[in-house]
Amino acid sequence: MIERTVTANGLYHHVITWGDENAGKTVLLCHGFLDMGLGFFKLAPLFAAAGYRVVAFDFRGHGETEWVGRGGYYHFADYVLDLHELVPQIVPGSAPFHLLGHSMGGTVATLYAATHLERIKSLASLEGYGPPPEDPAKAGDRLGRWLSGVDGVRANESRVALPDLDAAIARLARRNPSLDRECLRFLATHSTEPHPREAGITWRFDPLHRTLSPTGFELARFLRFAAMIERPSLIVQGEFGIRSGDDAARIAAFPRAQTQVIAGAAHMLHWTHAEQTARAVLEFWAQT
Repeated sequence: MIERTVTANGLYHHVITWGDENAGKTVLLCHGFLDMGLGFFKLAPLFAAAGYRVVAFDFRGHGETEWVGRGGYYHFADYVLDLHELVPQIVPGSAPFHLLGHSMGGTVATLYAATHLERIKSLASLEGYGPPPEDPAKAGDRLGRWLSGVDGVRANESRVALPDLDAAIARLARRNPSLDRECLRFLATHSTEPHPREAGITWRFDPLHRTLSPTGFELARFLRFAAMIERPSLIVQGEFGIRSGDDAARIAAFPRAQTQVIAGAAHMLHWTHAEQTARAVLEFWAQT
């Protein structure tokens, strides 16, 4: 595993590579909300062992990638622009590559794939085709809540303080009770850093991520992007994962989609069911 820093869209991005740098087949992994590139620590080595060059990175304000700084925020278009500027540097050449995203990263990957078809060999989305749509009548309330949330973060300049790594492990364990201690320790170690002002440690991500985004998920817009992806697509769902109520319509929007359901898995299937997930994705790539 090799780690490095790449500048894209004016920010330093943390980039991780597994496998042979000279492998002819490249896979690019996009992590989910409040996750990180190293969150693929179980999945990526399985892809590398199958002969792929595997690249992951931390989105802005996540992991070891820079925060946006004063006056900035985190919009989906920003993530896509980051990816647009990262790809030429971390997937050099013009050969198409496999793109995989989990959760938020799956949605970002869909928007990127729709606008970069010449670079994409296939798209795999793990629990990543968007949250439930929001009633447009609530748009004003949502914007107001966003403004209040940002005010609160900037006024307090607060980051959660945890006494030690065991406390971080306990937090992760409450949300992911099926993960073993070794996995929890790895995730907690790489998700935290020394607190800048208090004793103990804190999560690496920008606290602005805790605020409600100013705009809700627009289903019609997402369906239009999905319809543009004339490439093989795989939608992977956990048996107990997040459902939107209109899943069939979202999946049907992808012109060349197939689906896989991972038995016993929930939303974080790349952590809890890595081998089953890798098998489904590798079989899909073999077909393409």
